Amino acid sequence: MENYHQADDAARELEPEQSSKKSPKKKPQLKPENPSRDIRLAAMNLLARREHGYQELLTKLGSKFSKSEHHPPELITEQLQILREQGLQSDERFVEAFINSKKNSGKGPMVVRQQLQQKGLKSEQITLALEAVEDQWFALAQALYERKYQGQPIVDHKEKARRMRFMQSRGFSFDQFIHLLDLAKV
Repeated sequence: MENYHQADDAARELEPEQSSKKSPKKKPQLKPENPSRDIRLAAMNLLARREHGYQELLTKLGSKFSKSEHHPPELITEQLQILREQGLQSDERFVEAFINSKKNSGKGPMVVRQQLQQKGLKSEQITLALEAVEDQWFALAQALYERKYQGQPIVDHKEKARRMRFMQSRGFSFDQFIHLLDLAKV
């Protein structure tokens, strides 16, 4: 038994001395074979999941490659422009898909407009896209209202104010839902 412990001690003496604090080893940043291809591949992976706006892609790719000196912002912009020219990235398609997604989740035009502006899209583009589906907002507001309140009458002003706040928080204008409140009176 004593020989066994002596062998352990001998093995420990041969190991390089390690401090109690382990410092993380930094890997040297290797130069990628083709930085343009890396950026394009990352952008295509994002676009394969769902449509993205130009600014949104630029932000995501910028943060992904920000620590790399081999992927400068100019190269990211260049690759996104190529994707745009090839029709693989389109702000128009993104706006249309985004509006449909928000309509399906019961959001009104004011919320949709605000979220699209936060994603860096132009006001003119947003206005045109919202005008294209303008006739659908009244029906959507009615469907949302009916699903939420299921024909329950409004008994007092407090209840009416609560319902108005709900519809406004969903992004509908007063004009799009006021007629629904009039129909629900006792």
